[in-house]
Amino acid sequence: MALKILHFTPEVEAGSPFAQYIDMLLYKMSQRADTYLVTHAPLSSGPSTNIPTYSIDDSERRPFYKKCSTLLALQRRYLQTLYSIKPDVVHIHGSWNFLCSRIALWSRKRGFKVILSPFYSLEVNEEQTDYGMKMWKMISYQKSMLRHASAIHLTDGSSYRAIMEKKLNARTLLMEDFDAQNESDYDRLANELMLLYRKVLDSDAVGQMDVNSDEALSSLLHVGMAREMPQQILPPESILNLRSIKPTAWRYIDLYSYDQGVSDILQEGVNRMQLRLPDLQAEQVDRFPSRLRRDKSPLPSDLLLSEDRKMRKRLNELLDRDEETERKVLVMVLNIKHHYEGKTLSLRHLCDLYDVLRHEDYDEERVSETAERLGIHTLLRRLCQLLYETVYLEEGFMPVYRLDDPGTERMRQYMIAY
Repeated sequence: MALKILHFTPEVEAGSPFAQYIDMLLYKMSQRADTYLVTHAPLSSGPSTNIPTYSIDDSERRPFYKKCSTLLALQRRYLQTLYSIKPDVVHIHGSWNFLCSRIALWSRKRGFKVILSPFYSLEVNEEQTDYGMKMWKMISYQKSMLRHASAIHLTDGSSYRAIMEKKLNARTLLMEDFDAQNESDYDRLANELMLLYRKVLDSDAVGQMDVNSDEALSSLLHVGMAREMPQQILPPESILNLRSIKPTAWRYIDLYSYDQGVSDILQEGVNRMQLRLPDLQAEQVDRFPSRLRRDKSPLPSDLLLSEDRKMRKRLNELLDRDEETERKVLVMVLNIKHHYEGKTLSLRHLCDLYDVLRHEDYDEERVSETAERLGIHTLLRRLCQLLYETVYLEEGFMPVYRLDDPGTERMRQYMIAY
């Protein structure tokens, strides 16, 4: 299925180098993806491409004494267009433009990937005649726009050096030796952009997963960790959902499971359900490094990762030596707390805790009581809620009542961050 790319340009002068650049680029992009253009200019003065074009300029609809469109009106018209198209990527062309920064913000806050291609140089130095104005724009909105972009694509070496020197965004790519007068260079640019779009989407695999993909992943993890295979391990609707997942969705499920360290469990679930999936070597897919340093190794159950000696001593005082499984559960919860506070928690750790809670015998009241005295009772309740959602842990195997509160939501959001 072809990618849907929404390109945005501010109002530009017809016949200008920028307008010619956009015309040729969009023509080449339309041969490779479903391409749409949104512009602030009236349609009559926009680029002369034949691709679907939308204008968020509403000055013609307003009375003569209200010709200036308000920012709120522009936002409303843009969001209507954005949700009618529902693109995979929003690609903004332009720099030093306040509206471009708002388009980036409105798109990003609604979960769309934003790629920025500044046309004019981002270099700021005291020798420039407009140094003061550029510095004000950089401080007020340009820096934030660059920093929060999913990726930045440049054809200007000075802009690339300015971004890298100021460490504004590590996800910045430079296409060297681009000649705006050479048509073959536009083919090269379009091919490079298509690879960049795919790289951005693959880097945030969980962001591309819908409700059905989430359910499919949970179902396969549940099956993959089962010690026994009953005749009806999944409800019929979950089995039907597994059969209906498309290859593109399986790609993102595979990538996300790799990021979370549960690829082996996923594969075991796939084998048991006798599914045929596309062969994807997740470790070989070209992606940006994750912003989070997740630990994918198994969760220790016999060793506390924290160096808190008081906690270790307290645990030894509260549990007898023969309470091995109870100790194992509490050590794993404390290690999950350690990983969560260090921003290294992964789905692998939750699955390891599930395996112990689901398949080993322990005194639930003893675990609950000791967790209370260790100050991790609320954390354990939140983890039970997450295990209930992600791998279908039944309430009969929970040592405490599950809790869904703002703290649980923060953990939930952390698990889907990238």
